[in-house]
Amino acid sequence: MENPFLATLPLQKPAGLSSNGKFTLTEHPVLYPFLQRLEGYKTNLKGHHWHGYNNSTHVRIDEFFDIVADAQDAIAECGMGVYGIMTLGFTATPSANWEIMSLCQNIINDFIYINKQLESDDKNLGLLNRIQDVIEQLQQHKLFIEYSLAGVRD
Repeated sequence: MENPFLATLPLQKPAGLSSNGKFTLTEHPVLYPFLQRLEGYKTNLKGHHWHGYNNSTHVRIDEFFDIVADAQDAIAECGMGVYGIMTLGFTATPSANWEIMSLCQNIINDFIYINKQLESDDKNLGLLNRIQDVIEQLQQHKLFIEYSLAGVRD
């Protein structure tokens, strides 16, 4: 299943195995590029956070950012537990400058895509549980952002 959002930007992945010759998280063809993409999304979200929307939207975007940041950390740590260390040299994959609602939906779509990519391997169960929880949280908080932009009170 091709994800148009993951396919829009080049993926950056250092080559080589760890010094002990084992597969590392850095070499994972799906997880590592996903973590890089999340780093780019976080930068874009911070730009929207500081943009000057109303206070409610400012707060809601910050909450959405926190979910993405916490998920990135948890996925990286869980991924290292399954696949091995991540080598130094981690970089962000920049995201396009979407308007806030499109950005939020693209982030959710990427989480849905990564979930589908990992579901065929039982060793990913911990990752999948975390990712599915994140998808639900992001969908809820995207709705909160939409309501705050429309002036609807919590």
